[in-house]
Amino acid sequence: MNKRRLMKIFIVLLLISIMTIVFLYFKDIGVKQYMLTNNNFDLIDIDNYEVFLTGETHTMAKSDEFKKTFFSYLNKNAGVKNIIEEIGFCSGLVLNRYLETGDEKDLEFFMEQLKGTMAYNKEKYEFYKWLYEYNQQLAEEDKITIYGIDIEHQPLTAIRGISTLIDTKKEVPKSLEEAIRYVRKNNQDASLYLKMAYDKNKEDCEEYFGDDFIVFENCIKNLYPKETGSDMRDKVMMDNFSFVYSLNEGEKFFGQLGSEHIYQDYMDTDYMSSDEERFGILINSKNSPVKNKVYSLLCVYQNIDSNNPSENSFDYSLIKNYKEDIFIDLLQENSPFYKKKYFFKDKKNTGVTCDYIQGLMILINSNETTPL
Repeated sequence: MNKRRLMKIFIVLLLISIMTIVFLYFKDIGVKQYMLTNNNFDLIDIDNYEVFLTGETHTMAKSDEFKKTFFSYLNKNAGVKNIIEEIGFCSGLVLNRYLETGDEKDLEFFMEQLKGTMAYNKEKYEFYKWLYEYNQQLAEEDKITIYGIDIEHQPLTAIRGISTLIDTKKEVPKSLEEAIRYVRKNNQDASLYLKMAYDKNKEDCEEYFGDDFIVFENCIKNLYPKETGSDMRDKVMMDNFSFVYSLNEGEKFFGQLGSEHIYQDYMDTDYMSSDEERFGILINSKNSPVKNKVYSLLCVYQNIDSNNPSENSFDYSLIKNYKEDIFIDLLQENSPFYKKKYFFKDKKNTGVTCDYIQGLMILINSNETTPL
């Protein structure tokens, strides 16, 4: 092969390399430009959605600060007053009583039962205190309600939650006496006696709990869930959401959950596989009462020390140079996120970014949460 031919081959390869680099450069420039110009909460079409889900990494302190900011925005601009939490359905009743009364014994008990978990932290405790103060400023018809939708991880908190349904002025039927006695003692065996009373004397339970019977009945279902499998939690979440939505049909909801639960399509990550159904998939499916009315917003954490959560499944290359927290709505006209799957490293499944999430919140240099 002569030198002239070698030179031609070299020039062709060089041109191909240059064109590839230029294409990739300007492609990324276009994506980054979109991200810089579509970064206001007001861009979200809040009228088009009934549920707003945000996905957090539980150990990052900025998560709860963002939760305050975004919930405040949704409350003021979209009338959102229902909060779904990654806690058991019965356990959520304890937090509701705290929101109503301000009795910190309930909040302290709730937090104490989380000891030894990632949720046992100062930021979460302060969030609920902030929420109580925020709720105090609202008119009676605008008061906030918390709904737990997760499985019951803390059995004693669940029993304390059921205790909020007891009417102390009402005579307890004989069939329920033992169960109620265990509930009042906050004894874990209460769940067994409540189930026995429900199974054998459902009519007595209906009469005693009155308007709260349907809530009590859902508590029993959560104490003894029928779901199975590795995605059991997400299925329980969907069952509980369907129940609380039936109580508040047509109203809007906000929930900040672990990020794995908010993706609206199947995906392989460090924590879940592509054959598992996430809550985000279920709540946006054809059987959901809010199909196509769910906005999923993912929080990601860009740290100077490069110790970034979920690096194995999330691509940080497009957000490396941000110096301050920034929100990006991914759904605006000419969005590149409709055309390709950016951010997610999973290559097994087809699709684009907007199939999974519709918003992105980049939180810069978050400390880890502070244990209580």
